[in-house]
Amino acid sequence: MASQNAIVALSPKKEQFLWIVCALGAGVVFLTSHTFDVGGGTYANGAVLLGITAFLFYMRFRRRQAPRTKSLTVTSNTVLVVLGLVLVLYFLGVVTWYE
Repeated sequence: MASQNAIVALSPKKEQFLWIVCALGAGVVFLTSHTFDVGGGTYANGAVLLGITAFLFYMRFRRRQAPRTKSLTVTSNTVLVVLGLVLVLYFLGVVTWYE
């Protein structure tokens, strides 16, 4: 019986690949957001960055039928810490920007 709140059941290897792809995508979004030269695109990129972060928090704290592997736990925790720091940098760049 599949987990009731999982849309798609992922194997640990596929989930780890998803974590790495999302982390790289968040990095690209942050680097292209022009955080320290705020414009309309900055806020759109911020929304995407926030969406990726929310999705990864869901992935980390959702119920799982099978236990996590050690490598998946390390990967998910590392990505969330780094992504949290990236979000802080993004928000600091947007908040402290002035003309």
